[in-house]
Amino acid sequence: MDTYRLTDHETLRVTRREPDLLECEAVYATAGKLPPPHRHPAQREHFEVLEGRLRTIVDGHERVLAAGETIDVPVGAAHQMGAADEAGARVRWQTMPPLRTEEWWAALSDARERAGGDPPLPVLARAVRAHADVFQLVLPAGLARPVLAVLAKVPVGR
Repeated sequence: MDTYRLTDHETLRVTRREPDLLECEAVYATAGKLPPPHRHPAQREHFEVLEGRLRTIVDGHERVLAAGETIDVPVGAAHQMGAADEAGARVRWQTMPPLRTEEWWAALSDARERAGGDPPLPVLARAVRAHADVFQLVLPAGLARPVLAVLAKVPVGR
């Protein structure tokens, strides 16, 4: 199955693909910067901690989950996930329905590979705009679209 490296410390390996389910094993190598607050407009997610401890923030409520614990993220809920400490975490992550989630992960992983690390902000802005059906940044009302539109137009050298 496919593997996607989303950040320096977050790697996903797809373990199951079905019409109504995309499942992966996520490895958060160490505690680090959480992804930005985001939501999925038409999908729900389920996380089960397999090893380590997972820091979660869902709709402003923070929890740390240990191995064996689970959390569900409803459609449209603002959330962030990452390792709770330097020991890292291994997590089963399910997205229902899959929609274009795997395309989103591939876009991030490819941009990261091309950049040799974190991709430039304009590249990320273009990817976020192109995958708004499965990933939306949580920004103040009315700000996300104009900010992403401006950033997406900035030329990137290389």
